[in-house]
Amino acid sequence: MWVRLLRAAGPRLRPLPGVRAPLRGPTDHFRVWTMASVGASKNSELQEFSSYFEQVVKDLIANDSQHPEIGDAITRLKEILEYNTPGGKCNRGMTVLAAYRELVGPDLQKDGNLQRALTVGWCVELLQAFFLVADDIMDNSVTRRGQPCWYKKDGIGLDAVNDSFLLEASIYRLLKKYCRGQTYYLHLLELFLEKLIDTELGQALDLITAQPGKVDLNRYTETRYKAIVKYKTAFYSFYLPVAAAMYMAGIDGEEEHGNAKTILLEMGEFFQIQVGVFVGTGKVPEQTTQKIKTGHGV
Repeated sequence: MWVRLLRAAGPRLRPLPGVRAPLRGPTDHFRVWTMASVGASKNSELQEFSSYFEQVVKDLIANDSQHPEIGDAITRLKEILEYNTPGGKCNRGMTVLAAYRELVGPDLQKDGNLQRALTVGWCVELLQAFFLVADDIMDNSVTRRGQPCWYKKDGIGLDAVNDSFLLEASIYRLLKKYCRGQTYYLHLLELFLEKLIDTELGQALDLITAQPGKVDLNRYTETRYKAIVKYKTAFYSFYLPVAAAMYMAGIDGEEEHGNAKTILLEMGEFFQIQVGVFVGTGKVPEQTTQKIKTGHGV
């Protein structure tokens, strides 16, 4: 498990004396990092995680019976959730569950705690869905995960902007329902809000750098590229899931989170560089290839 790699930084994620985290190069980190388990174990974890999505949808449309006057809107929300949230690899969401299991003892891996970890994992996937729906509109994309982008479906169009807001708002409804009584509730709220704005700042930087028809390679420096990768991808894809699990496991110290962030952001940068290297080889989606060809970093 990749979480054991983080533990190599020392007790409760502290670096060894005289060694700057991460302890090994990003290539070494990436080889052992799987954002969950591998092989058959990963398949079983994916099945466990995916099967919980039905409960997530039930929780989010529960207002239907209590407020029939918004029944049509709730029906629309269900369609948005089911079309845009599942269907990916679920790496980010599964990381929350895998990290939580690694960081706590068996006595804390009870049904209620695991249900909360599953819920928070799906909150991360909802955040991903929110970003993708909005990003597809901004990039004028055609397909996503082998099907038409949500805004390209008949009768949707730019209404998808509001639909993306519903995906984001769903995160906080779930956190309130499942985590409000927990000591880490405020930490999770702040974490999601902070990574939300970090990602949106990264998206803004990407859009400014690669305006349609005005791609200026002189502005696309290594410093700018790394900033885009860090803010647009690494914070929410790599640090957010682990940090959420750490808070749920009672690890809330600034030093511990700082050490984890150092490692995870470097891993995120390596991941995105690898995506760029594999463009045109068939190892990355065609949509990603087109984004890079038009000047967008991710």
